[in-house]
Amino acid sequence: MYLPAGNHILRAELNTGGYNFNYILVTPAVNNPVLATAPGCLKIFPNPVQDKLYMKLNREYTGTLDIFSSDGILVYTSRYISSGESTLVTDTESLSPGVYTLRWVSPERVGWGRFVKALP
Repeated sequence: MYLPAGNHILRAELNTGGYNFNYILVTPAVNNPVLATAPGCLKIFPNPVQDKLYMKLNREYTGTLDIFSSDGILVYTSRYISSGESTLVTDTESLSPGVYTLRWVSPERVGWGRFVKALP
């Protein structure tokens, strides 16, 4: 859901059971509110990952990488500076096996990805 700048009240109402409604993640807008990664701009591999996650960017970026666990807890954050086409490497050895959400925040955009940390 995208909302214009300003104050908003969001309300979620669940009338029946069977839903898993654990959290809502709200992120601030950036200078250019492109909230999805353009195709081919961000590649995450390998997936599933064992100990090193690679993130390939096809242009110059300065940004922050955040990794969230499946229950929405921030488990990793780091600031990166790339020049031209580059591949960033993140050590995932300390992560428990499971599904993770990756967020890349740069001055131009916010990109999201998902990866699986495999069993050793």
